Amino acid sequence: MVLKKLVRRSLRLFDKIFWTDYDIRLTNHIIGFHKSAYNFKKNKISFVHIPKTGGTSLHKLLRKDVKSRFINLNVHRPVSRLCDPGEYSYMTVMRNPVARVWSYYQMIKRNPYGSAYKRFADKGIECLLKHCWEVRNMACRYYSGEVKPEPDTATFNRAMKNLDNFICVIDMEFYEKQVDEFLTQYNIPNNHIPHERKSRYPTYDQNEYELICEYNKLDIEIFDKWKPVYLDENIKKKYLAAA
Repeated sequence: MVLKKLVRRSLRLFDKIFWTDYDIRLTNHIIGFHKSAYNFKKNKISFVHIPKTGGTSLHKLLRKDVKSRFINLNVHRPVSRLCDPGEYSYMTVMRNPVARVWSYYQMIKRNPYGSAYKRFADKGIECLLKHCWEVRNMACRYYSGEVKPEPDTATFNRAMKNLDNFICVIDMEFYEKQVDEFLTQYNIPNNHIPHERKSRYPTYDQNEYELICEYNKLDIEIFDKWKPVYLDENIKKKYLAAA
């Protein structure tokens, strides 16, 4: 216990001096966040929950499944490196990368002093982008299963291949409609689809938009390649007509 306290205190001091995030990463490791080496049975479905994609609301609905088919409902975890999406079942919610990063940034800014990444966000979006990996190509990391290294072309290709094998990718733009359809398909009770932690905040300016794009080129490419294929004209007409 004493050693643990000393390690944490040392990490916090190191982070404070060198503007790193080792203490935050250790905390996430302890609670099981971002773990890419896990096993699950083939009759289960892993929920790949990227922060700020409506997952907090969805996981509470999936917990109502009487067959308990869904895993990773209370943690943020990527595709498992031990369970290939070609053989195992995964689902996720896809959100426009710029909107996701901006929402994450606003959330961190509202958090109390001393919260994870708070001091970076208080210095502005560029500082957060430089010092917080969770706002740099996180979809590419999560869908590839390669979380720690900075993504590259190989990571992108793996992410796209894995994504093609997901049993469900919910478009956050049509969140309520598609969640309702998914729950109905799996016979999960759904009296109301809450969107928890949803909040209002100012929009980004052109400079902030360009900064987010610069640090999330691969995520934007994933989104741009996925969206036209997944949301074809027939589906788009269907949802727009029901809106």
